Amino acid sequence: MRRIVPLLFALALVVAACGGNGDSTATTAAPGTTAAPTTAAGTTAAPTTAAPTTTAAPTTTAPPTTADPAAARVAAAAAFAGDYTGEWQNTTFGSTGASNFTVTVDEDAKFMLVTIDLDGNVFGGANPDPFTIEIDLTQEPPYTFTTDLMGEATLDIDGTGTVVLEAPAVPGLGGLPLTVEGSVLGDITYTIGDGAGGVFAEGVLVIDQ
Repeated sequence: MRRIVPLLFALALVVAACGGNGDSTATTAAPGTTAAPTTAAGTTAAPTTAAPTTTAAPTTTAPPTTADPAAARVAAAAAFAGDYTGEWQNTTFGSTGASNFTVTVDEDAKFMLVTIDLDGNVFGGANPDPFTIEIDLTQEPPYTFTTDLMGEATLDIDGTGTVVLEAPAVPGLGGLPLTVEGSVLGDITYTIGDGAGGVFAEGVLVIDQ
């Protein structure tokens, strides 16, 4: 059994920098030092001068190379392509229903489609029609979309693998806000606000492959 968030894809971008040392020799004459003159048999010794010192040339660093962010998102999203089933549970009112997800990725167009089919009395109403979320992987998160069930919504994904979906005014809930949160390591929880900063209902969505 593998619990996942179908919309989850972690981005792995590596920036590599390599450098080398160049040794060009630049000779700089040091100030000369002169030994004290000595006399022997009426002659004076010639002054002596210290040998020149060399200064190493500055180290050069190759410019960093970066991976293609869009290609990384496509590759990560493609790893989650497939069909998933599960169950949602409203822990406040005790209602429940099946859930089905289909994730497809067009790697050439860099596009991700997530089709969601929730059964039962979703949001206390009738069984809703399936809906599809379209994600343009050439863009960075957050992603915005609109569906008949949730209205306008925003999907955000951070570097830790946490996914947050927020729909500020769900039509089927009379305009109440919905927040869905989850990660690759656990269930997905959702909270329906009461419109005054409190909680109207809470639930959980378990997805198995």
